[in-house]
Amino acid sequence: MTTFSGVTEAIAREAVELALPSIENLSHGGPGHLVVLRPGVAPSADAELPVVYRRSWGEK
Repeated sequence: MTTFSGVTEAIAREAVELALPSIENLSHGGPGHLVVLRPGVAPSADAELPVVYRRSWGEK
């Protein structure tokens, strides 16, 4: 059995690509930007957000 080692950029990219058709459908073809943050890491004012993956779509 494999243990889950956390969200990697590759895992986040694959998940977003799988969900993107539904997300684009819900946004009625409008532009959007999705950011996946590392779970379990609380953002703080003095540190950068723990971004794992970003994806934009549509015309800005």
